Amino acid sequence: MKLIHQIFQCSYLLASLLSIGLTIYSGYASFADKPIFPKDQGTFEKDYPEISELSEIEKGERIFTTLCSRCHGNDGKKGLFGASDLTTSTYTVEQKVDLITKGSPLTVMRSFKKELSGEEIQAVAKYVHQFAK
Repeated sequence: MKLIHQIFQCSYLLASLLSIGLTIYSGYASFADKPIFPKDQGTFEKDYPEISELSEIEKGERIFTTLCSRCHGNDGKKGLFGASDLTTSTYTVEQKVDLITKGSPLTVMRSFKKELSGEEIQAVAKYVHQFAK
């Protein structure tokens, strides 16, 4: 009986690890239709020059819609691949800047420091901060 219990625990652990691996892979694979990394810092504006004419919040919205809405949804509630519901976030703008810059090691959210400038990251953080109000 003890052996059966141990086998069950091992197979449960393996299934859990496989599930996590597939979730992470599918998160990164979802960007395969238009690879957006690795890129040089500030290349978003090079790819979308029209954003230079937008206000900071409009710029943040455009970047969010282009890079983030696939997992977070346009309203911040989607939660695909473990993405947080941004409407319930208690993070400050500064904490959001840090998260966007570095990514999250606990989820499939990657770092955006290579393709977004500091100004662009700040714009996204301020735009996303509106979701929690």
